[in-house]
Amino acid sequence: MSKKMPTDPFQAIAAVDLAQVNGGRLIANKGPDAAVIQGIQLLVKTLAEVGQTMSANSQQQSQQMMGMMQQMMEKRRAQRTS
Repeated sequence: MSKKMPTDPFQAIAAVDLAQVNGGRLIANKGPDAAVIQGIQLLVKTLAEVGQTMSANSQQQSQQMMGMMQQMMEKRRAQRTS
């Protein structure tokens, strides 16, 4: 390829330089590929499901802990009254 740009914008391009060119016209970017969009949507759906599962598990663990604490307090009350 030529190392410097021609000063005249209408100057012909040398055949040696053209021989090294691959491809043709440039096409405008039409946005992201449909497969990429579908992959992102699937990822968002999966993350939402994981978040909901984690939230439900956390809530269940909190309820179990509260139940255990109530049982312990009831046992202490029973021991004090005995």
